[in-house]
Amino acid sequence: MTTAREVWDAGLQPERTSLAWQRTALTLLGVGLLIPKLAWAVLDVWTLVPAGLVVAVAISVLVAGHRRYRATHEVLTTGDGHLRDGSLPLLVAVALLVIALLALGLLIASAIG
Repeated sequence: MTTAREVWDAGLQPERTSLAWQRTALTLLGVGLLIPKLAWAVLDVWTLVPAGLVVAVAISVLVAGHRRYRATHEVLTTGDGHLRDGSLPLLVAVALLVIALLALGLLIASAIG
């Protein structure tokens, strides 16, 4: 008979979460690189500001996700250390807010002109 201890692997959940953060960072990076192509006709050089912000957030999410994985893995395997706070989801939420505001601004600008 299989016990619950044999089925549960402490390293799988943090690894899946880390992979999800990597996918999120890569998606943000792609959006950040796509912003100038989509918004250049309306915002000209000012398009680089939100694009740079989103790319910086993508890199930050990638680094923070890796640190979060290492900290969580250390806590689960050794029992030492502390779990990370919720600053990473907040960072992604802020980046999505910037992207949404840019999209709204582009819609308004294209409707006016």
